[in-house]
Amino acid sequence: MRKKLTVVYIATIVAMRLVAQTPSPNLINGVFIIDKTNYYNNSTCNTNSNALITGYGTAAYFTYTPSLTIPTTAFSKAGNVKFNEEPLNYDNVKKFYSDTEDEDDTFTEQHWKVSGHDVIPNMNFLYNGAFPSFGINQNMVSSTLKKSDTLFVVINNIQHADSIRITVNDNNNASSPHYIALQAPNYANKYYLTPSMFNPLVIGANAVVKIEAINYNYQTVAGKKYLFRNMFSFVKTGVTIIN
Repeated sequence: MRKKLTVVYIATIVAMRLVAQTPSPNLINGVFIIDKTNYYNNSTCNTNSNALITGYGTAAYFTYTPSLTIPTTAFSKAGNVKFNEEPLNYDNVKKFYSDTEDEDDTFTEQHWKVSGHDVIPNMNFLYNGAFPSFGINQNMVSSTLKKSDTLFVVINNIQHADSIRITVNDNNNASSPHYIALQAPNYANKYYLTPSMFNPLVIGANAVVKIEAINYNYQTVAGKKYLFRNMFSFVKTGVTIIN
């Protein structure tokens, strides 16, 4: 039985919005996103080695006018969207499609269906792009983030990635979070987030640290060009931010 992903998933939505700002050599009509995420159940991760949970987020958004970058204000409706036969939810206000699930999935098959609307055509296609991955010791990310200290992150065995992104989200009131993001297009395995970056973050509990390996692939489907963005992520929830 498929179970809805319960981890705070704001970091995924933040990252999804940021992708519209990613430089592109192509005029695109939309973006298809898959984010496979490893995270730990905070209530058991210190005592239960099986507390690691794998979930995924899928998202898509479109624009009627092809663009190098797609600002969030230009998102357009494209009918119904399904990923592996599961419908994505459409947000009428923000105009993007998304879904989150707890699921053990290798993503060897990525089947997208779009019913189409206006200039966005009907689409029914398989995308088989490589999925990124990396290794990380979950204890490397502390449960307390001190704004006056440098956050040091080590990532191992990075594969099939075009860039690495580290996002810290303070989850302020859940609906209006502040966040910072470090993106490294020429990735290494060691990253430093310095105190000067942490100024926007609000002190308090329930912050989220998300580390992503990302790849980008441009494909022409039904005569229009789209960006496919696959991500593999590690999420540390329940982080407390202090001065």
